[in-house]
Amino acid sequence: MRFPHSPQSNVKPRFTLFGTFAVSLCLLTAFLFLGCPMGGSSGGGDGTPTVSVAGTWTAAAGDKYIITSTKLTYDSGYGAAYNYEGTIAEVVSFTSTAGIIVFKFTQTTTTETGNMGKFTAVYYKDLTANSVSLATANEGSPSYATPTAASLQAAKTKFTADKAGDYASIWGAYSK
Repeated sequence: MRFPHSPQSNVKPRFTLFGTFAVSLCLLTAFLFLGCPMGGSSGGGDGTPTVSVAGTWTAAAGDKYIITSTKLTYDSGYGAAYNYEGTIAEVVSFTSTAGIIVFKFTQTTTTETGNMGKFTAVYYKDLTANSVSLATANEGSPSYATPTAASLQAAKTKFTADKAGDYASIWGAYSK
């Protein structure tokens, strides 16, 4: 008499197939969570920045951007009336070294108080570990007013790679 689970049997027990499937699924899940880069800290081939845009970026003129994972602050070096800050809504990478930081104003310059609570963007390009070119979106000469959008989706539609020439007319060189 042959038992279904004996070595001579051609019938595979169900728990072995299920066990193999379960172990394979666990290994795949572990690879996905542990083996893939997160937070835009590495990558490059898919547009993800190879280095983080976060940090304190200072220009030779003394103005600076302070960018964290949740907040963007611009310090003009000329006093609070010319500074602004906001909550970062999303960082959109165009390439591994260029993109936009979309943020919602929480503090504006004294001349643009109507922008409070609206979205705008800071364009970045030529990003390396120690340097970057930054440009806060502006409408160009003669007003250089800050263009805004009422929602995150509207801002992502407005501030694209193709429209960088329309909204990023004043670039500054910054270093960490």
